[in-house]
Amino acid sequence: MMSMRETMQQKLLRVEDRREDASALLTVLEQISGSEFLALSADDKMLSIEAQRYIKQLQPVAEQIHKTVEEQILAEGDPTPIDERCFAGVSDDKMLAWSMILPRAFSGNALTKQELQQALAQQNIIYGMDEAVIQQMLEAPQKGRLYVVANGTTPCDGENGKVIEHFEREKKASFAVNETDKVNYKNLNLIQQVKADEVICTIIPATPGTDGMTVTGLVVQAKPGNPPFVPIGKNTELNEDQTELRAKCEGQIRYVNQAFQVEQVMTIGGDVDSTVGNIDVIGTVEIAGNVMEGFTVKATGDINIRGTVENANLHAGKNIRIATGVKGSANSSIHAKGDIKCKYIENCRMHAGGSITADMIINSTIACNGHVEAKNGRGVIIGGVISARESVSAKVIGNEVNRKITISVGNDPDYFTKKKDLSSQMHNIKRSVEETQKNVEYLESFKGALDAEYQKLFSDLNLKLTVEKVQAIKLEKALLKLQKEQNPAGSFIEATKIFPPVQVNIGSLNYIVDNTQNMCRIYMADGEIKVGTK
Repeated sequence: MMSMRETMQQKLLRVEDRREDASALLTVLEQISGSEFLALSADDKMLSIEAQRYIKQLQPVAEQIHKTVEEQILAEGDPTPIDERCFAGVSDDKMLAWSMILPRAFSGNALTKQELQQALAQQNIIYGMDEAVIQQMLEAPQKGRLYVVANGTTPCDGENGKVIEHFEREKKASFAVNETDKVNYKNLNLIQQVKADEVICTIIPATPGTDGMTVTGLVVQAKPGNPPFVPIGKNTELNEDQTELRAKCEGQIRYVNQAFQVEQVMTIGGDVDSTVGNIDVIGTVEIAGNVMEGFTVKATGDINIRGTVENANLHAGKNIRIATGVKGSANSSIHAKGDIKCKYIENCRMHAGGSITADMIINSTIACNGHVEAKNGRGVIIGGVISARESVSAKVIGNEVNRKITISVGNDPDYFTKKKDLSSQMHNIKRSVEETQKNVEYLESFKGALDAEYQKLFSDLNLKLTVEKVQAIKLEKALLKLQKEQNPAGSFIEATKIFPPVQVNIGSLNYIVDNTQNMCRIYMADGEIKVGTK
């Protein structure tokens, strides 16, 4: 009886010892079965929904192992050793891999690093493994914690391309201010000029992105960025590497229908007034209405106006065409490097590199390098100063009230201005030469007795005299060249009727028409001005 009690007591002790030996393993298995996520997690990452789902997937296995351990605890004889065991799983997106080492029991063996790596490989976990975490798992005194042992690489999607615009889509008015802080309300600065090959937009291309990879070694394709919308329009083009939108020609840049375009002909649908402001364009400008008083229109090409010009300024790099006419004043002027054509010209200052044609020219200062013609309509030239290199022709010159008019032909229209300027410079330089010469001669009479200061003055005056004599020679040559360039031969003035008085200048010759002439032609022949018939 005593022997049987001892055997029962020994059995209970043995069971108790075995349970103690397997306590760490049993605790972990019970935590898995009870979904004790917090106790099982090595860090906060393990508290994710997917990690919790994985732990739940381990529950059937944990229950089976728990049953086996209980059987070993109660078994007769020595229990079978239970080695440390590795569990591993992968997230649904395969960007995370988890692993857990179950504690050993009954003198089982510790898990080696090689065995752990083999367990991961069996789950096809081959990329992004964290060696530090793996080592931490192996060395941790407390097993049974779930760790993230591998991280995939998240793909980096490409960036969308973009366009950096260097010109405004819609130019807003900005008033010009001069040095005295005075605002010019006529300069609205609404026009944006662009030069040929100038950069309109900088194009930043889309990037392809960087592919990612799962912990199982699968490539995760990155989404490439969307290419930018390039606002390419008329007279614009991309450069060779398509990183810049450039102007194909010079002109005005506008944003129309979601595109930048360069216009070489600018159209103003109405008047040039306070709603439009002054115009300054590269190319040609077409104006459907009038140019109102005080405004300025500039163009490197033609200026075409369907209405009238009221005391305004026009400057064209080519021709000017005005459908009606011009009323000017001393404060306005019209200049064209080419021809000027209009119906009437009144109280205007006008200059053309070509010819000037109108039906009426009244009380105006006109100058051109070609012909001045008033042959259509009334065909009259009344009052003012008319200068033309080639000829002046009209139906009627002057009027019955005998308003004086001066007409010059055969010379550069700017001849007299240039001659006056050169003559004035010649006069001033000759006076300076005479004055300097006197000072040099005076000092030269004391040359042997001059101190250092006067010796230097004497030297400086000699240098000045030499320079001034050279300048005088250059001015004489320039004046002679100007005179030789004037060729009055072939130049003439003609009209069906001429009313006196008319001051006529042909070349360097002068003549006054002091009586009425009919069918008249005035020209130069045999070194004098002659009045003949048409």
